[in-house]
Amino acid sequence: MGALTLSEYIFGYDFGIDQLLFYESSSAVGTSHPGRMAPNTALNFTMTGVALLLLNIRRRQTNQIAHFLALAIILVGLLSLIGYIYGVRTLHGISYYTQMALHTAVIFILL
Repeated sequence: MGALTLSEYIFGYDFGIDQLLFYESSSAVGTSHPGRMAPNTALNFTMTGVALLLLNIRRRQTNQIAHFLALAIILVGLLSLIGYIYGVRTLHGISYYTQMALHTAVIFILL
């Protein structure tokens, strides 16, 4: 789902998964696409999935890549959390796109 959402942002195509379960009005505040997760959230979900897949392969190189991805996930979550603490919107959001939620940043750090 993370990779699919990233492709929606990159290619500008709407697959319709944004409001599949829950409807969000088009006048929602702080979002460019109602119902769609933030690009940095989608990136974190994609990196989490890749890291979990790499952990199933019992090689030293893949474990190192998985650990690197885990550090990147923590870093993105920390940047977002620091952005909320200091009130810097560019740290928890990319341009005018939807911003990563505070609870999402905390969960990615704990994950």
